Amino acid sequence: MKHISLLITLLFVTVLSLSAQNNYSPCYMKFMAEGNALYDMGNYKKAKASYSKAMKCNGGNPAEAKKKIKDCDAKIVESQDTKKKQEGKDKESKEEAMVKETDMGKADSLAAMKQPEISGKEIVKEEKVAPKSAEQLQEEETKRQMMEDKRMEAMCKSLKDYDGNKYALIQIGSQCWMAENLRTTHFADGTEIPLGKSYPTLWFNPVDFSRYYPDNNKRNVSTYGFLYDWATVMYGESSSKSNPSGVQGICPTGWHVPSEEEWNQLQQYLAAQSQYSCEGKTKNTAKALAATTGWKESKVSCSPGNMMQENNVSGFNALPAGRYNPLKTDYINSGPAYFTGEANYWTATAEKPSLDPYGARMIQIGYNDKAVRHGVGGQNPKAMGYSVRCVRD
Repeated sequence: MKHISLLITLLFVTVLSLSAQNNYSPCYMKFMAEGNALYDMGNYKKAKASYSKAMKCNGGNPAEAKKKIKDCDAKIVESQDTKKKQEGKDKESKEEAMVKETDMGKADSLAAMKQPEISGKEIVKEEKVAPKSAEQLQEEETKRQMMEDKRMEAMCKSLKDYDGNKYALIQIGSQCWMAENLRTTHFADGTEIPLGKSYPTLWFNPVDFSRYYPDNNKRNVSTYGFLYDWATVMYGESSSKSNPSGVQGICPTGWHVPSEEEWNQLQQYLAAQSQYSCEGKTKNTAKALAATTGWKESKVSCSPGNMMQENNVSGFNALPAGRYNPLKTDYINSGPAYFTGEANYWTATAEKPSLDPYGARMIQIGYNDKAVRHGVGGQNPKAMGYSVRCVRD
C-alpha cells in the first residue's frame, strides 16, 4: 500500500505540471493519473471509478476518459472469463474426484458381500426414528432464530469512519443500520470531501464533491451530521436498485449506501410489528423512526413533532437536519432549509431518466407527517444536500 500511495503521489505531482501544458484542469489530470496507476496495477474496477470521476471534472477531456473506461470494461470482462474458465476446471476436478470416491465405495461393498457368512442367525433390529412433533420443530426454529439474532447482534456493535468518528448502531430485523447521521469529511480511501458552495444556475449538475453544515452552522454537525449531494454519496459508482445495493460510496469500509429497496425492507419490517405502527395503521411508522428531540412541534397525532417523548420505538433515531440547496436563481435562494422540520436521506437509487434525468430517490420524514415519504425532492435534486445513513454489508 505504501508503494501505491507513493506512486499516486508522484503521478499527482506530475499532473500539476502537465495540466498547464495540456490546458486540462487539475481535477481531470489527478483522476486520470490515479486511474492510469490503478490500471497498470491490474485494479480495473477502481481505475474505472477514477476515470468516471475524471469525466465529471470541468476542463477535461471526456472522450479520453470514456475510452479509458471502455478499456477497463474490456479488462474486467477478460478477468471474469478467465475466472469462469478456472472455475470450470475446478468443477471438473471435483466431479472426477467424486466419481473415483463412488467407485471405491462400490468396490468396498462388493468386497463385503464376498466375506464368508457368519454362522447362526443374527437378528438386526432396525431403529425407527419417530417423526418430530410440531412443538419440537417450533422449538428448534426458535433456537435457530435466537442463534441468528445473536450472530447479527455481534456484527452490529461498533463503527468508526476514516476521521475516527464513532457511531451508534441499531439492529432492525436482519439489517444493521447507523443510528446517527454520517459526519465524515473524508471518503474511506482518505480523499477529502470539500465544503460546498452556491451556484448561480438552476440546472447545475454537480461534478465536485460537496458537504454542507445543517442550517449553515458548524456546531450542528456533532448532532445532525453533514449534508451531502448525491455525487458525493455515490463517489463515482452507478445507481443500484438491488438489495443490498453493493454501493460503498461515501460509507466506511464494510458498509454501503442503502438502495430504495433496502429502505422498503426496513419499513416492511416495522409494518409487520404492531408496536412500531401508530393508530393501528401499518403505514404510520414515521414516529417510530424519529428521534425524541429536535423536531418542530406539531398538533398532528402520530407525527414526529407531536408528543416527541413517544418517538423512536425502533431506535433508528432519525434526526431533522433539513436540507441544503446550493442553487441560486432570481426566484430561488440557495442555502439551508427545513432544519428541525425534515429528516431527508439519500438512497443509492437514481430516478428513471425518462422521469427525471437529474433526480435520485430519497426518503423523507417530516415533523407533521404520520408516514415516511419516498420521492425526488426539489428541482435538480442530485445537487441537494441530504443526510446519509449507511447499512452494514
